[in-house]
Amino acid sequence: MNKKFVELIKKGWKLKNEENKATYIDEVFLGAVITTLTDNGYVLMDIASDGNFHYFLFEHLENWDRVKILAEVLPHSLTDVKVIGARMFIEFSYGVMIKGIPPSLFGLGLKGYLSQKLSNIGSIRYDYDGYYTFVNCATYLLINDYIDFDTLEINWEKLNEDINTIISALSEYLEVYRKVE
Repeated sequence: MNKKFVELIKKGWKLKNEENKATYIDEVFLGAVITTLTDNGYVLMDIASDGNFHYFLFEHLENWDRVKILAEVLPHSLTDVKVIGARMFIEFSYGVMIKGIPPSLFGLGLKGYLSQKLSNIGSIRYDYDGYYTFVNCATYLLINDYIDFDTLEINWEKLNEDINTIISALSEYLEVYRKVE
């Protein structure tokens, strides 16, 4: 067989594999997020998806605190991934179980006080869900910061550090609320 022909075919398949990788790098990232949370003592309690939005609910085994993640898969091509990076819109929610405190407590100005701590970098939203009160914050993450596109190798240390930073920061917004309990 012609050596040049074989090289062209191999190169073509390599390009096709890169195109395919660009379509599932976000799934690799979500799998890494799930793994990171389970490695930190959370169990995955609920999962749902409509194809574009993925919802995950985790509960910590020791303190029953919860983490909700709503992730929107943003379309990206091979060029996007290689030039600007694959992006994902994610809303992180952190919840604590607080019994006997009505959600109307936020009407007394506590929500405003806690939201001021965020300054002008974003917004915090509070939800009351049964016995749980959640604080939410949405952001964009650059998947390429955590996953090497060429090898699909995950930077576990950075992912773990960043997810724990997000959870820790969100938990601070509920500490005042928890102390009222």
